[in-house]
Amino acid sequence: MTFRKVESGQCDWEAVRARRTRVPGCRMGGRVREGHLPHDLAGFLIEGGLGLRHGFWGLIAEGATFTSMRKRPTREGRALIAAHRAELDSAEARVHAEEHLLEHGGDSPLRPEWDAMVARWAALSVGEVLELEWPLPTGPLRSGGARARTGRQRGSRAGKPR
Repeated sequence: MTFRKVESGQCDWEAVRARRTRVPGCRMGGRVREGHLPHDLAGFLIEGGLGLRHGFWGLIAEGATFTSMRKRPTREGRALIAAHRAELDSAEARVHAEEHLLEHGGDSPLRPEWDAMVARWAALSVGEVLELEWPLPTGPLRSGGARARTGRQRGSRAGKPR
């Protein structure tokens, strides 16, 4: 996963799945307040950290294609979503509740990862990216493995995520 910081503090994202399939995501509107994360990055951190395998990000990793993405939905991608609709809805509710708790200073087992990611995101300049790996089914996401790199590289791919 590549999350690229844009001017509003939001992010553009792109996933790379099996066989190096690139999946461009969407960008949410609005400004990200200081000390907070863009919703998509927050959701990635929370879903991975809580081991929610059939939330938005887990389903994307498995091949789901949501209509909000900049990739044409596929029959297989829509079927995957339909097969896990109840788990997806439950995961979304859990992510929103946990995000609210974390943004307002509440106690959470994800507090160390959240605070580390907030600091990493705040340290990025516009155009820079974080590259994160979706966690394996055996363990939660750890933000310590995230690498930051600039999106402003020389050559024809300047400003584009890997």
